[in-house]
Amino acid sequence: IEVNGARNRSLAEFNATCAQCHAINWDNSTYPNTHEGFGTTCLQCHDTSTPYYTVDGSNCATCHIHDGHGGLDGWTESAHANSLTDLRGSSHAGSDCMHCMSVEGFLDQDAVLDPAGDYNPLTCPACHSVHSEDSVNPSMIRAENSTELCGLCHTESRHPTYDVWRGGAHDLTGVVECTSCHGYREGSHGPEMN
Repeated sequence: IEVNGARNRSLAEFNATCAQCHAINWDNSTYPNTHEGFGTTCLQCHDTSTPYYTVDGSNCATCHIHDGHGGLDGWTESAHANSLTDLRGSSHAGSDCMHCMSVEGFLDQDAVLDPAGDYNPLTCPACHSVHSEDSVNPSMIRAENSTELCGLCHTESRHPTYDVWRGGAHDLTGVVECTSCHGYREGSHGPEMN
């Protein structure tokens, strides 16, 4: 089996390492493990119950659990994962904050959300679109690049990081991505994102 145009794997290697995420209806309880075909379908992430999807990141973690595939190791220790808890512990939590501190608020910028409500902290769906038509880049982030994505929240009077960066020394010297210094380590979205 050719993977990324370079690797050749036997069917046994594929079943042992890749098929759990890259095969339809993988059955881990059988030996040898069985599946109905290659690729993924809508039902890998969605089911027929209501709601049809979840924004808590649990579906993402089913497959994105190891290095090289956007692994989630360390995510729970990141500032983004703890954003809502930190906001609620502050004395200035307000509805406007929820647009950057909860995934529901980020996805629906017009929503009026109570900071004490039952919402999720920032999770995968806030920054990443799982449907290619909603994204313009290979990482499937909801902006042209990671810096523009960071700029959606880290801007204006209370959090001017993006505004200070734009046209500042780092921008002018060619450091074009926030993630060049802050964060993303290949295969991890952990505490280094701070």
